[in-house]
Amino acid sequence: MAKNKIGKFERFMPKDRTGISIRENPKNGFVVVELDFIVQPHKRDPEWIKKTKNSMPKKRWEIEMMRSWHTFAGKPIYEDIFFKNLHVLKIPRSADPDYPIFRGWDFGGNQSCVITQIIGSQIIVLDELPNAGTNTRTFAPEVISHCNQAFGPEFVYFDIIDPSAMWEGKTAGGFSCSQVMKEFNLDPKPARTNDPELRIDAVTKFLMGSVKSERTLLINPHCNMLIKGFEGGYHYPEKPSQSRRMDRPVKNLYSHIHDGLQYVCLRALKLSKRNHDEEIEYERALTGYSFTGSER
Repeated sequence: MAKNKIGKFERFMPKDRTGISIRENPKNGFVVVELDFIVQPHKRDPEWIKKTKNSMPKKRWEIEMMRSWHTFAGKPIYEDIFFKNLHVLKIPRSADPDYPIFRGWDFGGNQSCVITQIIGSQIIVLDELPNAGTNTRTFAPEVISHCNQAFGPEFVYFDIIDPSAMWEGKTAGGFSCSQVMKEFNLDPKPARTNDPELRIDAVTKFLMGSVKSERTLLINPHCNMLIKGFEGGYHYPEKPSQSRRMDRPVKNLYSHIHDGLQYVCLRALKLSKRNHDEEIEYERALTGYSFTGSER
């Protein structure tokens, strides 16, 4: 019986069956045809496999190419991608006066801000202001004051925020976080998406990229919360719960500053796209941006 049912598919099968398997469920007669990536002959080349594997996060390779569905429970978000000796600067870098500063903001109960510059194809994390247990009306002037003292008011500042902050926020009077920021003459721009997977992908692109023997994401050594998050503090949950998905990062002390960095990386990828968005064109002109990657 099984041979007869599977036999119906024989005429559709290519002569080269590499990477193809056919299975039948004996209980219900359903037939499953499984295709591996090596169905395509050029993807059997060890050099192609090595190059592709090295260009992808381990989790994505295992799931998309090897069809592995283990959960990565409790593991770091950027496991096997972040390397302290490559991504953390040994000598701190100061802000370059020829480029603007991009600040990535996350809100909620632990409002955080990551302070960066996009220089050429790189993102340089200059500083971090993590986990301010306050609201935007208090936090925004603190960020402004810190930046004016650390870098100077003459810089052009771009503020990239959590998209939900355009309509939500823990502020007095029911104003959104973005509305409160505008009270302090800031011009917040929402990140392209709040999808955690796309946000993590954006950071991953910069972690894995390199230019002139340096990585395209570099972090000043005093940004301890961000670094500890990369080292494992920012991770997947140990187990699911009614309100927690296994494929979403745990919300903890490390997640807020990482959210802020993700928003900057999303903006940097948007800068690399060709479009006629006046704001993006202006930012691109100021940054001299040359990254050739593309958005997902």
